[in-house]
Amino acid sequence: MVALLLGGWIVHTLRNVHCPFYREFLFFQSVIAIGAVSNIYDRLQYGAVIDWITMSGVGVCNLADIYIVIGMIGCASLCLSKKYSY
Repeated sequence: MVALLLGGWIVHTLRNVHCPFYREFLFFQSVIAIGAVSNIYDRLQYGAVIDWITMSGVGVCNLADIYIVIGMIGCASLCLSKKYSY
């Protein structure tokens, strides 16, 4: 239920934002929020977050961790890009 409400809010907000930088930044923030909510749900439901993706030589993680990392990389790249510098 929380995921549906969060997803609906994200779609509504992204449709109503007209600034390209803010739209892209909000998208990456939403990806981070989805990963965080997923980890919180796992923690409350199962008592732990289970890492089930094995990356050879790097470690293990889950899909929510990947979302958080992708969102952080996206936010950082937007903030550091020359495209949106003023």
